[in-house]
Amino acid sequence: MIFYHGTTTARLADILEEGLVPQVAHDNLDRTCVYLTDSLSIAELYADLAAIRRGGKAVIVEIDDRCLPSQFFAPDDYELQNGIDDLHDPERTGDVGFLTGEDVDERLRPFRRWQDVPAALCLAVTNQIAFTDTIPPTAFNNVDQLSAVELPKDLRNCSTAPRLI
Repeated sequence: MIFYHGTTTARLADILEEGLVPQVAHDNLDRTCVYLTDSLSIAELYADLAAIRRGGKAVIVEIDDRCLPSQFFAPDDYELQNGIDDLHDPERTGDVGFLTGEDVDERLRPFRRWQDVPAALCLAVTNQIAFTDTIPPTAFNNVDQLSAVELPKDLRNCSTAPRLI
């Protein structure tokens, strides 16, 4: 599976050297992770937001999940709690689906807290997932400055064994 991470050219040199290092989320100070998506359009949205916040141009980092140990995948907190709350409180106005435009998925009904949702279900429902460890540059397939950076071939050396999160 391919994941995408939206960022900016202001961070690109550090990312190519150090990898994607978990950061404290700007809206969840208790969380340190790298946010990923399987949707290019969502990654483009986040890249645009990063460029506005940090300067530089929008960049998409493409990541091969076969290079990532599965124990570091976790649910993405962004839309999940809103969806769970919407399912359990019919009076809520429903603010999930901002990025996907879809109704709340019934598979979230058994859960009361986003932290309890399995990572794979989070990805299926929101197209987003968190990774709680550093993603090394060797996991990058491509870095696309909506389209200018060619990834050096010596960084492309992870295992090609198929895997599931």
